Amino acid sequence: MIRLQQDIVWVKFEDGRMAPFDEQRLALSIQHVAERAGHSDWWLAESVAAAVHAYAVKCRSDCVIPSREIEIGRAHV
Repeated sequence: MIRLQQDIVWVKFEDGRMAPFDEQRLALSIQHVAERAGHSDWWLAESVAAAVHAYAVKCRSDCVIPSREIEIGRAHV
């Protein structure tokens, strides 16, 4: 799917770099953490990632999400 320009969300890293938000990457990360927690068939990962994208488009005027708000790599399960 091609996103409209106003639907593009950016992730801003601590060093100031910015990258397009990758909904699929977030969904895979969520799924990985769920698996580590013993929920191997956690089907909500894609819905959660889509909700994060929708939040950024509708609730953040700049469509920028600080990376610390979506970082799950350091999650302890």
